Amino acid sequence: MSQIKTILVVEDNVDMAEIYRLTLQEQQFEVYLAHRAADAVSMLEQHRPDCILLDLTLPDGTVQSLQALRNHPALQSARVLVVSGRNDVDDLAKAYAANGYLRKPFDMDDLLALLRP
Repeated sequence: MSQIKTILVVEDNVDMAEIYRLTLQEQQFEVYLAHRAADAVSMLEQHRPDCILLDLTLPDGTVQSLQALRNHPALQSARVLVVSGRNDVDDLAKAYAANGYLRKPFDMDDLLALLRP
């Protein structure tokens, strides 16, 4: 598996997305933000990220967004990491072949550990 350099954060909570962006940029990742699943698709086509950090609960779709993104041609080699406060996040991550998951709230060190296997 190749090293992750570029991350697309798909998070509808603007403040949380900014925290991810700042934390990840401090660790030398290139970070792009999308706040809806529809925005994420256009970002995928523009930036071809190595990894997507995906909140499962989005205003324009929940688990459907993961399925749509997973089938996108730009994601053939990208890792998908799911973050959610949902109790069933582990089952959903497995069902949609995510590469990993974190249940909110989580420690940023746990996120960084997933990004640097």
